Amino acid sequence: MLVPLALSSISALALSILTYHPYQKHLTLHGLKKDPLSRPASSLNLESCEPVYPNKFLGPASAAEPAFCDDVVLHHQTKMAYMSCDPGRLGWDARMGVWEDEEVKEEGQGEAAIWAWDTSVESLPRKLFIKLPLPSDPVQPPKDLLRTFHPSGLAVTYSHPHYSDQGVENPAALVILVANHPKAHEAGVVDVFVHNLDSIGGRNSNIMRWIRRIEGDSLKEEERRLSPFRMEIFDEQHSKSLPRDGRSIEEKVLEGMSREEYASAHVRIPSFLFTSLALPTVRGGETAAGTTRSSSSSSVIDSYLTYAKALMMPTNDLPPQDAFIYHANANVTMNVLSEGSLPSWRGFPPLIKATDGGGKEAGSNSSLATFYASTLSGEESKISEWTQHWVKGIRAGIKEHLVESGSGEGVVGEKKTMISIKTYTPQFVTFWRHKLKRPLWAIGSDRLGRIWAAYQTDTIEALKWIDRMRQERRTRIRGVDSSSSSSQVEQAIRPTSRIDQITYIYKNLNLAAAHPWELTKVKQLKEKGLFLRKEFHQLSIFVSESQEQASRRGTGIERHKGFLPSIVTGIAVDHERGFLIVVGAYEERGIAKCVIPERWAEM
Repeated sequence: MLVPLALSSISALALSILTYHPYQKHLTLHGLKKDPLSRPASSLNLESCEPVYPNKFLGPASAAEPAFCDDVVLHHQTKMAYMSCDPGRLGWDARMGVWEDEEVKEEGQGEAAIWAWDTSVESLPRKLFIKLPLPSDPVQPPKDLLRTFHPSGLAVTYSHPHYSDQGVENPAALVILVANHPKAHEAGVVDVFVHNLDSIGGRNSNIMRWIRRIEGDSLKEEERRLSPFRMEIFDEQHSKSLPRDGRSIEEKVLEGMSREEYASAHVRIPSFLFTSLALPTVRGGETAAGTTRSSSSSSVIDSYLTYAKALMMPTNDLPPQDAFIYHANANVTMNVLSEGSLPSWRGFPPLIKATDGGGKEAGSNSSLATFYASTLSGEESKISEWTQHWVKGIRAGIKEHLVESGSGEGVVGEKKTMISIKTYTPQFVTFWRHKLKRPLWAIGSDRLGRIWAAYQTDTIEALKWIDRMRQERRTRIRGVDSSSSSSQVEQAIRPTSRIDQITYIYKNLNLAAAHPWELTKVKQLKEKGLFLRKEFHQLSIFVSESQEQASRRGTGIERHKGFLPSIVTGIAVDHERGFLIVVGAYEERGIAKCVIPERWAEM
């Protein structure tokens, strides 16, 4: 009797010892175990960040300006920026696995939309309205497209590779890829739109035309269903040419077109890299772990329990920490790497940001020369650089696919035949991983490949803040008794966000070889066959003020006094012009533009 009891006691003690340090690391990672990073910090360079609508006071944005924006992208050649915004985000949140009744909307909150901003001139972002194809067009969207539009990640490129070959500043149109989550508890889709820059209104056109929807089997990787979240363009492979206005052009007209005319009349959908959200198992207010949703630190503790459970009993309900490529020419998805099977948890899906490695000037020949990906385990937050390589040879990445000629086009009554299409899947290798003190909420990258990383000084306070806003929304529109919320929700304060620049120096034999902007020198070193190691340095550039600091300044704060979203989820960088566009999925007060302060960050 005593022997089994003794063995059980020893086993329990051993398990406690083995899990103690990992659990303490987990608490420190999220801020439950306080460290200097989580203490209220003085605002840093906040005067450099201004709201894009400066003539109002800090407060809830109106339906006439962007708010609750999850992602932002900047097309550098045209200087056009695009943001994915959803005023109903608190009730329909794919990132957090929250799927409340989408029919219940707050009065005056506006509709989910993509916002466009011509940053080359003094202007304000404008909402883009979705134009549906004519009933006579062969490809039609889902009937509920407008009602079930819930955008998250974005990617943008030229409407035709003819323009990217020349890097033109005034193309006829741009293609916008939107990760959309139209149905609760189901995988998301990618809706493809074209924004015509040569139509009525030019760059100020407020219409984007729906072209295609990518979904279902097209977004399956082997047996895994994937739910796109963050996307990056792979501009070397495209779909076949599609008429820009949806109607086919007569063969005799095509024959008389110049290359420029042909490109302006057609759209080619690019291939793209993407990460996946966890496919939710959340129903009836229960999380995948079986506990009720809470604003307290329990969600972070639950994440550790989920992490420990995954180590013992792996499950497919967790988001894959992989990157996938959708081949637009074959309408198939392939895995480009596997970072491991450890889970990210609700609210922290893998992030991704691609660069062209400096382009041809730096000896690179791909729009996906390098990409950065975030990973999160129960104990560590990291960002990894993945570089395209050919160790196995180009042939290793070439695969042949038998596909239907009309596959994915949605054309009613079209005759389909099987054809062979070859795709090239880039191969990537990682040489370094940079450890971070907190989980990442957003990654930005400039054209030289330097990273801008956004995180919260205290993850738990950020989660409390989100749940507090969600509870207040329920109270406003459903009459839910606010007293039913936990005391920790009621005590939640607006969290503090940070944005760091992670810059680098090329090194060879421990000697400085080149700086990021010395592209010609980098190319020469590469041509000599030298392996260039990168040495990374992380610098805090922007820190939002704590609620305590804001309260000391009093109420009635003018918006031009300094503003950074409380939880940053999207960053677009233009280092040539020296600014960042910063958005937050849970920011009700709008978006910010931050001027990169001189001598604080490499330009």
